[in-house]
Amino acid sequence: NRPFAPANTAQTATFFIVGNTAEKYPDLIREIVKQGHETACHTYDHIHLTKQTPDEFKRDLHKAVNAIIKSGAEKVVGFRAPTFSLVESSK
Repeated sequence: NRPFAPANTAQTATFFIVGNTAEKYPDLIREIVKQGHETACHTYDHIHLTKQTPDEFKRDLHKAVNAIIKSGAEKVVGFRAPTFSLVESSK
């Protein structure tokens, strides 16, 4: 049974995971990985990037990636900013 894919398919997806969710539900992350899906980062606390300093963002990103890996992902293949907040003013 593959709850994250249509029955009888080999389709996979990339799951953009919030780090604190990975810490709270590690079994969910392990199931995503077990089914062959990719894991990617969606920050640790889902804070808009324009609300963080570059150092805060760096810490948040490292914390998120570590939480996702610790929860069972083999690697983190990408990043997606919350609410499209990766903009010129967030650099």
